[in-house]
Amino acid sequence: MFAFGSAGRNPPGGAPLVHMDHVDDGFATGTVRNGLFGNGEASSVLRLGRAASVVGGLCVLALTVMGSPVGAAVATGPGPSAPGSVAGATAIAQGGGFTLDGFGGLHAFRVGTGSPPPAVSGGGYWPGWDIARGLTLFSDGSGGYLLDGVGGLHALGVGGGAPAPAVTGAPYWPGWDIARGVAVLPDRSGGYIVDGFGGLHPFGIGTASPPPAAVGGPYWLGQDIASSVVLTAAGTGGYVLDRTGALHPFAVGPSGTTPGPVTGLFRSSNLRVWGVGLIPGSPAGYTLDGFGGLHPFALPGGTPPVAATGAAAWPAWDIARDVALTPPPDALRAAIAVSPTSGAAPLTVKADASGSTDQDATPIASYSFDFGDGTIVGPQSKATASHVYPIAGSFTVTVTVTDTAGHVAAVTNPAPVSVDAPPAATLLVAPEWSVAPLAVSADASGSTDTDPTPIASYRFDFGDGTVVGPQSGAKATHTYGAEGTYDVTVTVTDTAHLNSRVTRTIDVAAPSASSVSVFAGYYDTHHPNNPRPKPSPWAGSANTLFVGQADAGTGGWDSSAVRVQNNTAAPMTLTVTVQIGKHTYDIWGAQTLAAGQNLVLAQMGYETFDGSDTSTAGCYSCDPVLCTTSVSDTVPIINVTVGGVTTHYSDTGQVLNTGGVDSAGCPYTGKRSDESEPWSAVPGPG
Repeated sequence: MFAFGSAGRNPPGGAPLVHMDHVDDGFATGTVRNGLFGNGEASSVLRLGRAASVVGGLCVLALTVMGSPVGAAVATGPGPSAPGSVAGATAIAQGGGFTLDGFGGLHAFRVGTGSPPPAVSGGGYWPGWDIARGLTLFSDGSGGYLLDGVGGLHALGVGGGAPAPAVTGAPYWPGWDIARGVAVLPDRSGGYIVDGFGGLHPFGIGTASPPPAAVGGPYWLGQDIASSVVLTAAGTGGYVLDRTGALHPFAVGPSGTTPGPVTGLFRSSNLRVWGVGLIPGSPAGYTLDGFGGLHPFALPGGTPPVAATGAAAWPAWDIARDVALTPPPDALRAAIAVSPTSGAAPLTVKADASGSTDQDATPIASYSFDFGDGTIVGPQSKATASHVYPIAGSFTVTVTVTDTAGHVAAVTNPAPVSVDAPPAATLLVAPEWSVAPLAVSADASGSTDTDPTPIASYRFDFGDGTVVGPQSGAKATHTYGAEGTYDVTVTVTDTAHLNSRVTRTIDVAAPSASSVSVFAGYYDTHHPNNPRPKPSPWAGSANTLFVGQADAGTGGWDSSAVRVQNNTAAPMTLTVTVQIGKHTYDIWGAQTLAAGQNLVLAQMGYETFDGSDTSTAGCYSCDPVLCTTSVSDTVPIINVTVGGVTTHYSDTGQVLNTGGVDSAGCPYTGKRSDESEPWSAVPGPG
C-alpha cells in the first residue's frame, strides 16, 4: 500500500488524502481518509484510472470518486475538458480574464471575440511549488490579489496599473495550506477569504474596515472541500464553490441578500473544480477545473456566456487553481478625476465621475462619493461632488457607480488628496522691557507642524530694520540701542511654502541716569470684539509688583494702567498719581520695589481708573459723529515721587485716555471694541 497527496494540503497531523490499497494493470483502488471528508475511517471508495502521463516527476492519474462530500449533492457530469463551444450560449459580454496555475502563473484568455487582458505586475510566483490558491480582480480589471495556501494576499496590477492597496484583518495560517479562495467587494472596501472547510474570513482594503461576517453559506468542519469564493455584482451576497462544482450562496452581513440558484453548472465527481469567476457587470461566469477547462454558467436572470478561447490547458495535470474575469467593453466602468489634489487647509476639491460609462441596456443610475475623511456624498444622479477638507491629511476619494440593474463599479483616485496646513508659530522674547542698550533673545522652537510638510525655516524681524533669516535655526538674538517700542515678529515656513507668523512687543527705555522708567497701557476684558494685544507684564508676571483689583463678581478689567520700572540696584519706595484733565487718580499709596522690579498700577475696583470714559466721544449710546467732532486733546500726566522729588511724565500718545475718545465705540462699528493697548514708554521731562 502507498499514499499520495499535495504536500501541506492536510491540516497539521492529518493523514494523507488517499491511501492506495491495490494496483492492478495500471488501475488502483483506495480509500479517502481524514483531511478530505472527515476524521473517521474510510469515507469513500476511489477507483483510480490508468496513469495518463508523468509531468515533472509527478504521476498524474484520473480520479473518480464513488461518493459525495458531506452535506453536498454531487451530479456526475462529463470529465474536465478544454475550452470549447457551448450549446445555446449567448454572447452577452465580450472581455477576457486570467487562469491561475498552482505556481502563481497567470494565463490570459478572451471571452468570445474580446481581447485578452494586458499583462500583470506584482502578485507571486513559486515555480515547482503548488501553493497558489485564489485570484480576484477589481470590477474595473485594474488590479487585485493573488492568494497563497497559507492566507497570504499578494497585490497585483493589470496593464501598468499600480498594485492593489495593502489589506487589514486578513487571516493567516503559517505552515497550513488551508486558504482556498478570495473575492473583493465591488466598492473595493474589503472582501473575503474562504478556507477549505467553507469558513469565510472578512478583510479590509487600505484604511477601510473589514465587511460584516457572512450570513448563511456552507461549512464542512474538518473537510477540505471548499475551493473558491465569488461575490455578486451588487456586493450584497456571493457563493462558495466546492470541489464538485456546486455553488453555495451566502449573504454579506445581516442586511445582505442571499443570491438564488445558478444554471448551467458543470459538475464533477472527481473533486477537481477549483475556481469560479463572474464577468464584471454580468450575471454570468465560469467555473474552472484542475486541467484548465472553463465551464460557463449563469446566475438568476442571466444567460451562460460564450466559450472562453485561448485559455491555458494542462491535459491530465491537475494544476489550474482559479479564474478571474475582466470587464467587457460595454460593462459598467467607474472613472474619477479629482481637482486639486493638493493645497492648504481648508481645501475645496471637486470629484468628477462623468467619465464613467455603461454601454449596455442598463445605464448608470447613481453616483456615491466617499471623500476618505468620513464624508460621503450620495447616492445621487449627479456625476460630480465637492467637499471641503478642513484639516491637514492625506485622503483617498472613491466613487461608487450603480446602474439600473443594481450592478456596482468603484474606482479610487490614483493619487491621494494631500491637504496641508501652515505651521503653528510661537514666539518667546526675553526680556520684554528694560533700558537701552537692551539685548534680547527670540525663541520660536515651540512652533509645530504635524502634517507631512514640516517646518523648513524661521525668519525674525526685530522691528528696527534688523532681520535675521530665513534660517533653519529656531532662535535669534539682537541688541536694541535706542529707546522705543518694538514689534518682534517671527515667520515660520514649511516645505510646502505655507507660513504663519506671530508678534511680541518689547519696550526699550532711553538710556539715562534716571532711577525709573515709566510706561502707559490699557487693559480691557469688557469688550470682546476686535481683540487687541494687552499689556504684559501684568498680574502674576515674574519680577512684577501688581497693585490693582478686578471687577467684583466678574473678575474683568476696563482700566488704564501705569508701569514703573526700578532701574537702580537697590530697593525703592515711590508714589504714583495720574492726572487726566479734571480727573485725578490717587488710589495706590506708597509702594516699595526691589532692585530692577516693575510696579504695575491698575484699577482698584470697577471703573476706578477708566481713562477711556473721560471723553464723551464713543460712549455707549452716544452719537457716532462725536468720534470725529469731540475728540479730546488732553494729555495725561503721570506723577512719580521718589525720595520727596516728583517727576512729571507726559503721556503724549494719550494711551491712558485711549486717544482722547472712548475707543470701545470709536471708530464706530456698531459693536463695542477691545480698548487694550500694550505698554508704551512715556518720556520724562526735557
